[in-house]
Amino acid sequence: MNLNQISEILENPHLLDHLKPSENVSLKINGLFYVLEYEIPEEDSLEFARKYLTDNPTSRYKDYFINFLFHKNSSGNIDANQIAFDFLFSNPDPELLNRFVNYNIKPVSQEHVTLFFLYQNNRTSFLESESHLEILTTYFLESNSDLQAFLIQKAETNQLTNWVIVAKTVLFDSAQHYKNLLDNFEKFSSDEKRLTAHILAKFIQTQPGVIDLLFELYNTYQNDNIFDVITTNQLIPTNPENYTLFLLFTDQQDLLESFDFDNAYLKSAFLKATPNQRQKILAQSRKSGKFNWLQEISSDRHTKWASDLSENDWESILARLVTEKNEKNLLRLLKIVPAIQAIKIILTIHQLSEKTFEFTKDEDWLALINSVNQLPEKLPQPLEINSSNTLANPVLSSQINSKTNEILLGTPSNLIQKIKLDTLKIILPAFDSPAPQIRQMLLSQDQKYMILAHGDHTIRVLRLHDKQVIKTFSGHTGYIKKLLLTDDQRTLYSTGFDGKLIAWRFPLGPILQTRQISNQECFDMAFSAGQKSGVIASADGMIHVFDIANLETIRNFQVNKYAITSMVTSEKTPQIAVYDKSETLSIWNFENGLKNTSAAVKEKPLTTLVYSNHDDFIIAGHLSGNLTFYNTATTQPLSSITVHTQPIINIHKLDKNQLLIVFRDGHLSLIDFSILNSLYTPINLLKTEVTFPDPSDLWGKYVNTLYRFIHRFDILIDDLQSIQVGDYDIQIE
Repeated sequence: MNLNQISEILENPHLLDHLKPSENVSLKINGLFYVLEYEIPEEDSLEFARKYLTDNPTSRYKDYFINFLFHKNSSGNIDANQIAFDFLFSNPDPELLNRFVNYNIKPVSQEHVTLFFLYQNNRTSFLESESHLEILTTYFLESNSDLQAFLIQKAETNQLTNWVIVAKTVLFDSAQHYKNLLDNFEKFSSDEKRLTAHILAKFIQTQPGVIDLLFELYNTYQNDNIFDVITTNQLIPTNPENYTLFLLFTDQQDLLESFDFDNAYLKSAFLKATPNQRQKILAQSRKSGKFNWLQEISSDRHTKWASDLSENDWESILARLVTEKNEKNLLRLLKIVPAIQAIKIILTIHQLSEKTFEFTKDEDWLALINSVNQLPEKLPQPLEINSSNTLANPVLSSQINSKTNEILLGTPSNLIQKIKLDTLKIILPAFDSPAPQIRQMLLSQDQKYMILAHGDHTIRVLRLHDKQVIKTFSGHTGYIKKLLLTDDQRTLYSTGFDGKLIAWRFPLGPILQTRQISNQECFDMAFSAGQKSGVIASADGMIHVFDIANLETIRNFQVNKYAITSMVTSEKTPQIAVYDKSETLSIWNFENGLKNTSAAVKEKPLTTLVYSNHDDFIIAGHLSGNLTFYNTATTQPLSSITVHTQPIINIHKLDKNQLLIVFRDGHLSLIDFSILNSLYTPINLLKTEVTFPDPSDLWGKYVNTLYRFIHRFDILIDDLQSIQVGDYDIQIE
């Protein structure tokens, strides 16, 4: 008997009637499958089973074929296992799934293992499977609509919330699901965003609405994966406003001007945009230097940012407020401008019309005027509140131990000096490192381990309580410039002069992955906010953004042709501040590679950078020993202090207003910049009065007096995006 005869009999069971009448149909069919299993060549019989089940998924003989495949699987045939699970996943049936479980039939391929966990609602094992979302997405895209609906149901049961949002968007193709994806995309992980772009790309031809959705996603979030889909497929949206914003956000000014030469679409998009998106449109327009169209919005109003207002603008606005007796907008302005700018507003009102408003008779107002009149002409400086010389000279590295309230100083020898943070007193005895030249130092978040990068290009992990080396990592061929440890303390990253990026399993190894980031030295490395990606600065002037999960490149962009020597990332936004050998300080958005602002640095050279806690300042240490505070929005210097004459090698943030400065010769300086922070913070953002280290400071008295005055007035401006005064539409950044 051959396969053609078996196929014919399965289609026409009456052909078995010539067998003995005592043999029932079941026995006859069993005999048929005996022939299939033992008399037909295995490769042919399996292909026959695969094709029959594919063409006849509801056949009354499917159970016989499943048993046949189970028998073949028990003898170790991988093809039988593959065919059986292909049929299970294509024809979901609880009873069939139970048969697989009861017969202990286990999948072999990674794809089938992952899907089997999903079908069994084993969420934990599914999430632990490698590339689980990738596998689910691939299977979803290859399935028919009924199976896609089933996969969505399973994903919902397993709480794959974000993936379900995307799958429902393409399956149901409704405005409600489009909006749901737009509203939630920001919360997706980097993998989920990448897969979202991949899924949407598959439906460009069948669902025209997906094209406009892609543009709306990019215009809202500026995601690179979405950008790649748009550019690779050369998409053009049906909505001209979407295309206009896309050209704006991708900085294609020539195309933008030719497509929307009178800015009609841009103005229309701005007026329809959400408050958050309006801010992005304004910021991008500001960056391009082309925002005259904003003046045509709202009856030719002058749309400007509060920080861009000139002295003449302020005088015009204040005169208008006084003339109109607009107390509400006056107080709003006092709330949204930094205290340093509020001085001019207060004095101008006082000079123009001392008795126009009721509150000018208030005791707090009179106290505020008195406080302003006492201010010295010279702007305040950060205050040094403690300093100390240590035995560590020179210092190569430093690290804070928050558990013991100490700072550890690494030296060219194997000496590690301990200093008490609250007193800056030396703690004896110092202890020895297992090797000299402690070039980099890092403590684990639980303060149990110390990680040291030495001059011999190795990394050593010590237990802090007994100073014993538990692991030595070797892999670099040059000095190590930066060490980073993930918050979960599972992965250590290192980079240095050999241009390598290495990920190590922490604390005992081994190497997980290695990548050659650059052919030149890598000087610095940092995590992004949320630790989804990392950023590396190299000597060729490049910024390299990589995925910390697999070290794959997310994007590279050129800052300058000169080496980047210092870099810091914001803890809250995708901002990165860099200093290069052209003596320029610049701020970039590393999610899209666009520059926000830059300025030449007068105090040269710069050795280290940190962001203040609210990103209001970039704090820079210099080779001269000076400490400079730069405005984050403009990179212009605000204040500078000289406390020592040796190079600054590290700046540690202790609390929101204190810095510990580490100098090359081992000198330590504790700096309080609360007065500066308060002067450049809008009063509405100060939740309480500020305690200053110097109670006699007239600037501190002024800030607290202004705070008390403003907080007596209940004007809700939490959602305020702009203030309209006469011809001005003042945008709040």
